[in-house]
Amino acid sequence: MLTTFLLSVRALVVSGRQITHMGHVYPPASPGSTSSGFPCLDAEPENRWIMRQGSLFENDSNALAGVLAAVRAAMNTAAGASEEGRKLLVDSLNAVAGSANVRLTAGNTRSISKDTLDKWLSPSDRDHPPSILAVLAFCMATKDHGALRAMLRPLGLDVMTPEDRRLRDYGRACIESKAKAKTKRRLEDEILEGLK
Repeated sequence: MLTTFLLSVRALVVSGRQITHMGHVYPPASPGSTSSGFPCLDAEPENRWIMRQGSLFENDSNALAGVLAAVRAAMNTAAGASEEGRKLLVDSLNAVAGSANVRLTAGNTRSISKDTLDKWLSPSDRDHPPSILAVLAFCMATKDHGALRAMLRPLGLDVMTPEDRRLRDYGRACIESKAKAKTKRRLEDEILEGLK
């Protein structure tokens, strides 16, 4: 094996800017290449994957383990502590589910009771987690997206509100405007240099 490696190293001949290896001729590498002249090892910028080294202290399963508790806490905050408010929330949830013609539980019933809502919101009840449809219906009924935020947090994502979208679009427009101004200044400088 060592002999094969030494023969391979000896067969690598660099002539000028061209590399010959085992009878194959490779053209010069592109600028900024990290492949030592082997273009087949260079990734195109649009195909390049962003990689990062994982941490020994970072564990995605730990983030996943706390999701249900975080979802329930967010749902509890949105539901409030008022018993009368929770009864009205059950009616709102049933109205949302009825208008979409979906079931929020695994059973045959089309509506939920206050007891079911209390089980979904109870931090100590591990046997009755809310379904994804139930969480979505809850967010629609309460107009609060905290439960969705709690579900997306382990993925490194967040909910974007219409205001966030407007701010993002404004920031993007500012960056594009600055890039165009920079290009305009460069072209002006080139024109002025050409006149001298």
